[in-house]
Amino acid sequence: MPGRLCDRCGGRMEFDPGESVVACAGCSEHRRAGTGASTSLGGEATCKGCGAVTAGDVATLSAPCPFCGLQMSQATGSAVDMPGSIIPFRLTESAARARLSGWLEDMPSPPRGLAEFADTARPLAGLYLPFHRISYRDEETGQGRILARSACPKLAGFIGKGDVLEDVWRKAPIRSVHSDFLLGFRVTMPTTTTIEALEAERSAMVQRYTLPAMGSLRSERNNAALEMSHLASLDRLNLEGCLCVLAPVWIAGYRWRSAHHVVVIDGWSGAVLGTRPDDGIRDVATIRSTVDWLFILAGIGMVGYLAVSAFLGSIE
Repeated sequence: MPGRLCDRCGGRMEFDPGESVVACAGCSEHRRAGTGASTSLGGEATCKGCGAVTAGDVATLSAPCPFCGLQMSQATGSAVDMPGSIIPFRLTESAARARLSGWLEDMPSPPRGLAEFADTARPLAGLYLPFHRISYRDEETGQGRILARSACPKLAGFIGKGDVLEDVWRKAPIRSVHSDFLLGFRVTMPTTTTIEALEAERSAMVQRYTLPAMGSLRSERNNAALEMSHLASLDRLNLEGCLCVLAPVWIAGYRWRSAHHVVVIDGWSGAVLGTRPDDGIRDVATIRSTVDWLFILAGIGMVGYLAVSAFLGSIE
């Protein structure tokens, strides 16, 4: 593919987040990222398990799916249309690994599969996730707000706490997509359009603005008046536009107790998201401890009851 091989040695060119350059893995050749002509990605593949559609070159698409760990289908060779905006990677893989190590510090004995990511035994998967950046403005007050919503709702269950990432992404600076920022990374393709995102957000606004307050009133007349009032307020919220943006993440996918788990490190802010595997163990331990205390208290109560009964019997 044009622009993906080094002109000097023919080696693989990759985007270096730390220096914001495109560098060759085989020699010292490098250039500033985002310069020159942008080229399209060479193909896409679909996961046979979760159905995630991922774009990239042959080398990146040959790895298993980072979300569920299953093998991807054979990559197609057709060009792929990318969303127009991007938040480029700012965190290098080594920096992301350091964030993951810090996240694991309070875990007494992390699963070996996860610990291998922290000690460089396994590489992290770098990829871009699409989200919809929605902007709206209150026409009466003039105040504006930006929202971020995932463009792949079906993958939300793999990431977890997606609202945390969305809060980071809505504040991050965006740039126009250039193929340089994609070199060496995979791109998860969006499954919802910007129009669908706007319609979903407007429906969510109706739910937030009308139903909670209306449910607290019993009078049909009050309900009707309140509905008109809230819908009038909703009309002031002008949904100005929606962009589909690619956001950077590092993913550590591993198996534990016959299940695939995912830890996500945001490639711009360094935020770490994921469920620690020992959380469930701690929950079970807490339940067992509570049950043990209940048995102890029941035993104490029984002993007290027998003692009182014996005392009353001696008096009689």
